[in-house]
Amino acid sequence: MNHVTSRRRPPMHLCGTGVILIASLGAHTVAHEGHAHASPARVTWERAGLSDVVTSASATSRLGRATTIDCDDPLLTAWRRADGSTGTSDDQSIFDEVSDVLADIATIAFDDDWVYVRTSGIPSHPVGPFGNGLPSNLGDLDATYRVSRHPEPETGEPFQTLLGSIGVMVNGATFFNASDGHHWDPDTGEFTPGLGAWNVNALWFRAPGMDDAAGHPAPPMGPGGGFALYHYHRSPVGLLMQLDPDNTGDHHSPIIGFAFDGYPVYGPWAYANGVNDGEGYRAMTSSWQVGDDSVRGANGPSATEFEMGSFIEDFVYVEGAGTLNQFNMAFVHTPEYPDGTWAYFVTEDQVGQSGQTDLDGAVSYPYILGPRYFGVVDRQSVL
Repeated sequence: MNHVTSRRRPPMHLCGTGVILIASLGAHTVAHEGHAHASPARVTWERAGLSDVVTSASATSRLGRATTIDCDDPLLTAWRRADGSTGTSDDQSIFDEVSDVLADIATIAFDDDWVYVRTSGIPSHPVGPFGNGLPSNLGDLDATYRVSRHPEPETGEPFQTLLGSIGVMVNGATFFNASDGHHWDPDTGEFTPGLGAWNVNALWFRAPGMDDAAGHPAPPMGPGGGFALYHYHRSPVGLLMQLDPDNTGDHHSPIIGFAFDGYPVYGPWAYANGVNDGEGYRAMTSSWQVGDDSVRGANGPSATEFEMGSFIEDFVYVEGAGTLNQFNMAFVHTPEYPDGTWAYFVTEDQVGQSGQTDLDGAVSYPYILGPRYFGVVDRQSVL
């Protein structure tokens, strides 16, 4: 299939001194069938007051002072910048939706506090088909997201990951937590939209609707409709195949995204001893485990009817069971951060792609991060 060249302005390289205006990210609601997700606002670049031209030797910020950034800063270099490729799919109807949409990150800008990325929300890896039979309704979201240049650990109560986008991948698609957005109601024995005591694991309930890249669309809700939000709940297989194909532990995984607390998200492989000491690499592993059926209690869903792992509350944190903490992260030295950083890691079933579910006993929940953020959250991006 031939890609259709987008007429959107090509991305600009930037580093050194930049000028932009502050973006105000409000609230937006998208949904899977039957439930809503609160997600970062997809404001247009122009509405946010951002400029495509962000490099100048004499540029100053709106506040009258220079804004600088290192050219090698991972917040600039990690993004998968648009190269003119457009969306693609093996499904003809989806191909027709995305083939004229510029894929990946169109533009990057920054100020003292944030790096901003402008994206269609369509990745350059193939998307679809989606096995749930729902129309995909994909298109150019013209979304703007921001990531903190100065992430800090949360010293108070860690902020819960909400329904909807909790971070953005380097290709501009977002990622959600493990929740499907439905819960099992003990009073009715039925699945009900929204959060409750027994929240459905998306990799159990929505797995048939995920494509081979491990993503799927969240249909929009509300007046006016709009395009669906393509997103991941787990390791983004299609993106990793582009960034780091066939890595079985012979090198460090790349940055694949950033959470909305500003910390990077890596693929599964890290330095074996947390530093580049020549001792090889290891797969980072979750310290969350599937509990026994006693966690369901007398009034919980039947473990006979619903396998353990079907609900978020089936998982229990066991400190030290894996290499990662309760946030699915560790303090590590990486190629991009040789002096060290806190970082999230995607956790996979035995690091392989054994399927879209987490019901085989392998420890992989919470898949990307969660159920809470480690750092101070940019609440404008998640509320």
